[in-house]
Amino acid sequence: MTTNPLTKIFIKSPFDPIVKHAEITKKAIEELNVAFTLFFERDYTKMEELCKEVIDLETDADNLKAKMREKLPSGIFMPVSRGDILDLINHQDKIADQAENLAQWLLIKETSSIPLKMVEYMKKIMDINVKIAEAYVNAVKEFKDVIETIFMKKEINDVMKYIKTVESLEGEIDRIQFTLRNSFFDFKEIDPVSLYYTTKIIDIISDISDKAEASVHRIRILITKR
Repeated sequence: MTTNPLTKIFIKSPFDPIVKHAEITKKAIEELNVAFTLFFERDYTKMEELCKEVIDLETDADNLKAKMREKLPSGIFMPVSRGDILDLINHQDKIADQAENLAQWLLIKETSSIPLKMVEYMKKIMDINVKIAEAYVNAVKEFKDVIETIFMKKEINDVMKYIKTVESLEGEIDRIQFTLRNSFFDFKEIDPVSLYYTTKIIDIISDISDKAEASVHRIRILITKR
C-alpha cells in the first residue's frame, strides 16, 4: 500500500505540517523574488517558468492545509486547541495566496511605463519579504518547539525574537510603501493603465508582509493565552 507523502508528515507530530506549510510558502516567496527581478529585466520566458512554479507551490500549500483539516487531532491532550491551530494555518495560507496573486499579475507583463525609481523601491520591498519569510519559518519552528516542550521559557523567548523580527521588517515595508505612494505625484507621465497596474503590484507585495505579520500575531496570541 502506497502512503500519501502528505500523510507521512502527520505521523511524527501533528505540528510538523505547520512547519512544512511555512517552508512551502518561504520557497514560493524566494522564487517570486527572482521572478520579480526578471520581470523588470523583461526576461519573460524564465519569469513565466518561475511564476508557474510559485502557483504550483501555492497549490501544494492549499493541499497541505486541506490535509491538516482532515488529519489534525482534536484530543483533550493537545497543548493548543485544534481550532487555534487551524486558525493559524488559515492566516499562514494567506501569505502563499498573495504570492500566487503576485505571480499571476506578473504574467500580464506590463513594465514599460514604470519609472526606474519606483522599480528600485518595489525590488527593495520584495527583498525584505524574503527576509520576512525566513524569519517567519524560524518563528513557526520555534513555536513548534514551544508547544512540544509545554511552553518552556527559553523556547518562548526564541519564538518572540523571530516574531519581533517579522514585525520590524514589516514596519520597514510600510515606510517604503508610504514613500512609494507619495512618489506617484512626481511621475505625472504615467498613463492611467500603468498607474493602476503599478499600484496593484505595490499593494500585493506589501500585503505579503501584512499577512506574515498577522500570522505571527496569531502565534503571539497562542503563546500569551497560556
